[in-house]
Amino acid sequence: MPKRVIENPVLAIRYVAIHAEFKPEGNPRDNLRPLMDLWIEVHSHVNRVRDCQLRQKAREQLELGDAIDKLSPLVASVLQGEGDGASITDDMLRLVPDEALRKKVFDWYSDLNNQKPETQPPEEREAQEKDLAARDKALKCGSAILNSLTRLSEATEEGDPAAARELLEAATTAAGFLAIATSRHPQLFKELAAMAKMWPVLASDEPGWEKAAVSEVNGLELGKGLAFIKTRLRPLRGSDVALPARRWAKAAIQTIDETRWRFPFFVQMVDELGGSDAWADFAIRHNWDTVKYPDWTKTAMALKPLSVETFDSWKAVVREIIREQVTDFHLLPEWATQRMTAEANGRGTPGEIQNAILDDIVSALKRLVPEARC
Repeated sequence: MPKRVIENPVLAIRYVAIHAEFKPEGNPRDNLRPLMDLWIEVHSHVNRVRDCQLRQKAREQLELGDAIDKLSPLVASVLQGEGDGASITDDMLRLVPDEALRKKVFDWYSDLNNQKPETQPPEEREAQEKDLAARDKALKCGSAILNSLTRLSEATEEGDPAAARELLEAATTAAGFLAIATSRHPQLFKELAAMAKMWPVLASDEPGWEKAAVSEVNGLELGKGLAFIKTRLRPLRGSDVALPARRWAKAAIQTIDETRWRFPFFVQMVDELGGSDAWADFAIRHNWDTVKYPDWTKTAMALKPLSVETFDSWKAVVREIIREQVTDFHLLPEWATQRMTAEANGRGTPGEIQNAILDDIVSALKRLVPEARC
């Protein structure tokens, strides 16, 4: 990314990570908030730009229509071979002084003259127009909702109780409408849920609401279509509490999965803005920058689904993630047994202890590899 010039040094640069952090005892999404804030700002910006473009296009259409009305009698005279050429030209210049606008009028007449007979069935054209109108309406509604939620969120961040109350009401109402719509159009929302990582549900003070919520989400098969960024694991018996190697192996997998959806999510935002140059301009104007991502992220993005055949590729990335993300991990309390064993065997250097720990984690990873499907 080119060297940035900060327009307003008073505003601190906000950094967004497009790779996940390895957290064996925490949530890999702890640093997700900046990415979501960026997504909100990008969508708000794109919607504002789109609205401006639509308004500009509407103004241009009105100007073109007005110019066509003014020049139509003169153009008809020319086509019919009537009137004096010089006087007609003078009249055109007087009625529509803008040369570019006059050219648009002439292009409009040229397109009209060269237009081929309509071959699309009227009912098909009508259906397309209706679909476009519905999409446009939904887009405008979504834009208005996002703008309102953004303002409420910003006010809530400043401690405004009224904004907090309205934010809660908006979320509750939206989740309620979604639940009703899902029950009426289950197949439609199953298709949407297949490509979603999160789904809102309503909690209540009634006992057992958690079971109903879990049942609802399970019925939607949430994230079914995201198998390429959500690793399937073999179910193992017993708790992970006393098995640090298994916990770390699972945490490394979560780190990979989280990174594998963040990258394309960020790339999609850049595309929506208009490409890398547009992103650079947006980032400078809004004080955003990306955290330098480690080398293992590119390797993680190229991983094929975890299996017996791909295990060696996965274990290499897991080892690299832990080494890069956790400094002196061999000194942590959960690896006391490995330290004592290594020292007892005369292999007590930090490098030897770390390799022994990583070997245990890789062994746990191998036991998590899903069974091959027939």
